[in-house]
Amino acid sequence: MTAEPLLQTEWVQRANDAVTAIAEALSDFRDAWYPKNATDIGKQVIRASVAHGFAGWSLFFAYYGDRARARELLERAIVDASESAMAPALFEGLAGVAWTAAHLQRLGIVQDDLIGDDIDDCFLAHLHDTTRWQNPELVNGAAGIGLYALEHWPHGRSAEILAATLETIESAAIRDGELVSWFVPPEQMSERNRRKGTAGWWDLGIAHGITGIALFLLSAMKRAPRPERLADLVHGAVRFIKKHELGEDAPSRFPAFVIPAFEPQTPSRLAWCYGDLCVALLFCRAGAQLGDPFLLDRGRSIARSSTLRHSDAGVVDASLCHGAVGVAHMFGRLASFDDDLLAAKARWLERALDLRSSNGVAGFTYSYDFVDFDGSIEHNWIDNPGLLLGAAGIGLGLVSALSGDEPSWDRLFLLS
Repeated sequence: MTAEPLLQTEWVQRANDAVTAIAEALSDFRDAWYPKNATDIGKQVIRASVAHGFAGWSLFFAYYGDRARARELLERAIVDASESAMAPALFEGLAGVAWTAAHLQRLGIVQDDLIGDDIDDCFLAHLHDTTRWQNPELVNGAAGIGLYALEHWPHGRSAEILAATLETIESAAIRDGELVSWFVPPEQMSERNRRKGTAGWWDLGIAHGITGIALFLLSAMKRAPRPERLADLVHGAVRFIKKHELGEDAPSRFPAFVIPAFEPQTPSRLAWCYGDLCVALLFCRAGAQLGDPFLLDRGRSIARSSTLRHSDAGVVDASLCHGAVGVAHMFGRLASFDDDLLAAKARWLERALDLRSSNGVAGFTYSYDFVDFDGSIEHNWIDNPGLLLGAAGIGLGLVSALSGDEPSWDRLFLLS
């Protein structure tokens, strides 16, 4: 692999060494990587998933250049998925395994369509189930299933799945004049997030929130029969996010969450999952795609202000989700709207390499964080081999930086 110019020569060997070590570490799933008290079925779900297991590993090896290993890992993910009761979710469920199969088919790594009609039927049954709350988000909800449909397009029942996804998202939208939002009710929050007694919240992030839903709608506009309806939802979501911008003295422009009757809202860290970089990407993409130069400039401004954050950025590991590699990759994508942001990408790649140690998976450990409502963060350090939170994702980000090629794997993260 040859390095892009921004990755300085003295860092190239370190990056290559890290990538090689990650490839060697992902030889098989170790017992120590399972959560304590995981059941046999739970272990199969973890092994299959794109977030933690073989589906995510296969993406790393596909871009690392080991196509045979990528194909083998995808097949193992499919076997584990077929033998377990996976939820129809993107990162920890069946939609993620299916997305990976569709993506590797696009890359020519697998020749056959490995996704059967029964899988599409499962997704449609889930989206049409009126007995449950339909979560509209990316990681665990409808947007994630819809993202699979876009990757699998035009095969199978992808058009029907996309239509059902858009119907779910639109029906869950809350309209308040010109504002559009998606609210997370308390019964759908984790026990840890309910412990302060909040009556639900608005999540502004990509992973579980409004920014992710809006980015998905932008991605779906080319395939939607009525794209103007999606544009209207995106405009309303942008207005809602703008309404909750923090004061000039806050370390971030926007909070991660908007919690009713909780003031002031807590600033956010730099990350893929939440924070200013997510909002900047949404504003830039929406501004460019919907022909709003003022919104595009606003996105650039937010991204530039994010380059000034260092010790207060809240970045303590190298993961894609909320670590240094994810921040670097976000700046790289934002640089398509502002070349000056490439320097920030290089700086965060170097930070990721500085975080490598003699511990963890190939020298990387993951901080399983709980961010409390007062902004305090509880760190729990874990060895994680996965794509979303661990070594496979770090390796994938480094491979992309070293090659300089335009990646397409980050469609999974709504970044392209």
